[in-house]
Amino acid sequence: MKRTFIILGLLSTLVACKEEAPVDYAIVEGSIANLEGKELALNQVTGTYRSKIALAADGSFVDTLKNNSGAYTLTDGKHKMRFYVENGDRLKVNYDASDAGNTLKFEGTAATTAEYYKAKDKISDELEVGKQNIYTLEESEFLAFLNMVKQAHLDMLKASKSLPKSFVAKESENIKFEYLTQVNNYEAYHGYYTKNPDFKASENITSQLADINLEDLESYRFSAAYKSLLTGTYNQKANELVKQDSLDQSIALLKAISTNNNKEIRDELMYENVKVYLSYSEDPKAYYELYKTHATNEEYIAEVKKDYEKLLTLGEGKPSPEFKDYENFKGGTTSLSDLRGSYVYIDVWATWCGPCKREIPFLKQLEADYHDKNITFLSISIDAQKDHDKWQRMVKEKELGGVQLFADNDWESQFVQDYMIKGIPRFILLDPEGNIVKSNAPRPSSEEIRTLFTELKI
Repeated sequence: MKRTFIILGLLSTLVACKEEAPVDYAIVEGSIANLEGKELALNQVTGTYRSKIALAADGSFVDTLKNNSGAYTLTDGKHKMRFYVENGDRLKVNYDASDAGNTLKFEGTAATTAEYYKAKDKISDELEVGKQNIYTLEESEFLAFLNMVKQAHLDMLKASKSLPKSFVAKESENIKFEYLTQVNNYEAYHGYYTKNPDFKASENITSQLADINLEDLESYRFSAAYKSLLTGTYNQKANELVKQDSLDQSIALLKAISTNNNKEIRDELMYENVKVYLSYSEDPKAYYELYKTHATNEEYIAEVKKDYEKLLTLGEGKPSPEFKDYENFKGGTTSLSDLRGSYVYIDVWATWCGPCKREIPFLKQLEADYHDKNITFLSISIDAQKDHDKWQRMVKEKELGGVQLFADNDWESQFVQDYMIKGIPRFILLDPEGNIVKSNAPRPSSEEIRTLFTELKI
């Protein structure tokens, strides 16, 4: 009998000593009825994690977030839901896409945060956040409005008793960062919208921005507002460097970001900027070398190196990447090789792009002024296939001239990828042999493009 007790005691000790492995993932799942698309986008609000989730034939989906605690958005292209998860959490999302407002339901341990964000959006809507241009207001009115919104959000957060304590602490800071982000924007935006470029904010504005910690990794991981605040701050510092040292804007921004002493924040912000601006830099070699000097993340460094080596193939005199059989508005298809024998000025644009549309009158005038010269004006729309009819209507209604083409796969078109186009409008100039003159040519609205045409004797 005594021996039995000893054995049982040993067993209980072994069971007690055996620790369960901690859960290092969260699960997001659910079911959506009557959804036109077959894919969902799941993105961390700070942009550090992005994925696509395919829907099964019955509308169900599931995704696992491994060691990626944080705030997320889940969108089907029309409806957007926000939530927060930590390791061990589960969120179930169910709704009918034809009536999401009345059918959306959340279940699971992360449901309370999803309901919180839904209620926060409702309050913002009631306060007309984003429905008026608050940057045209005088300082006192501007700050009064922001403080009203901030307090309404803080009050709602405090009243939400079922939220995880860790979330409440982070969200409380996030609400303050949402406020400070707009305060930080006030001077530049007020000057722009009131057409007063020399406007300077008073101490009521600037004093609130004096002691912001730009190296708070926890806030950086959770708060899109904090990340936006950092971006705005470093853009302002870059503008000062441009004036002070006559630097290229892209290099000045990289220099500003490189002063951040938190290497994770520094590496990620530099990487995100280089991925976008490398192909736009006036001095890509200096830009790349500056990045390498301050970067420490080997994975990011390797990716940027690939981009830089690809960019070298887009230099002056290099053969242009090709496209084949793009749909021509006037009928049939056109390939880039069909345009050999003349200079080709390419406009990569889309019907939804405001800056693209602002260039249209200048492009039309440029084409009219050079209509009898050895140059072809080529516009390539990268609209999604669903907007094909919209593209046709705009070309017709705005009487767009030149050669009007529709790319074969919008942003993913090989021609767009080959030119490393990250933003539009993008203008490219080729010579009659199909070689690159400028892979990032001046816009039609600039005087530089006419100067360039004159230098080339077009």
